[in-house]
Amino acid sequence: MRRRSVLLIPVVILCLIGIWILTPDRSQKSPLPSKKTLTENEAEEENPGKAADQNFEMTKDPALGYPPTQRKIEAYRQMQEMMPAQDFITESAIPGVEWTERGSDNVGGRTRTLMWDPNDAESKKLWAGATGGGLWYLNDISDPTERWPHATGIMDNLAISAITYDPTSPKTFYLGTGLAFTNDIRGEGIWKSIDGGETWSQLESTADNGAFSYIQDIQVTGTGTLLAATLSGIFRSTNGGESWTVTQAGRMADIEVASNGNVFATSGVNSSGRVFVSTDDGLSFEDISPETN
Repeated sequence: MRRRSVLLIPVVILCLIGIWILTPDRSQKSPLPSKKTLTENEAEEENPGKAADQNFEMTKDPALGYPPTQRKIEAYRQMQEMMPAQDFITESAIPGVEWTERGSDNVGGRTRTLMWDPNDAESKKLWAGATGGGLWYLNDISDPTERWPHATGIMDNLAISAITYDPTSPKTFYLGTGLAFTNDIRGEGIWKSIDGGETWSQLESTADNGAFSYIQDIQVTGTGTLLAATLSGIFRSTNGGESWTVTQAGRMADIEVASNGNVFATSGVNSSGRVFVSTDDGLSFEDISPETN
């Protein structure tokens, strides 16, 4: 028995040597690295919000301490003045070259607000506002092949947060701008159209006005009164946005007009939420929040 064991030892050794020779170089790393457990500091460094912080620092005006996004309005106006009178979109930068869009057409963005066009008798036209991509519309929502064009007469990169129309003048539209929940994108006040969305202009009363930098919602009551919920309170206008009065202070979040004309509003953007009601067309508000919860 002992002699047999002794004879097996060289065989085992030879087998081990063969396995070692045939085994790939272990110094090569596996193509599938093991999952790394991030430390708290590493996780913080990989936070996607850091990209937004970096962009903020790169685009801010040192004298102001924040990115002067309101200046793009003047830049936009200057650009339009510099444009030739003819339709430059039809001109090609490279003669003889044609471009075909390849998509994608099914990727959604941060759509913040929607509105059915009140001037469409068939209720098929829809308007959509994106927080960082401007205003879009669709003429026939029932057609799955129709494309979404950008609205003309308005900047494509406005942060649209709200859209509404005046029930007493259905071709009068209003746009609110600014992303308030995270303060990511400063808005540029309220924009108005009096021709059903064909052309737009910024309300001078809201231009370069910090109180209208972050608009959460806008509504028009049955009397034509314009209400805007902002981080500074609810602003009320009875002359189409030419002038305003504050009728409810606080960081407001939403406005809804009931069928009986009562106006409901809420606060609570990064703060405790409250519910308010107005029975006098938004002139004054009463806190109707429950005592608990």
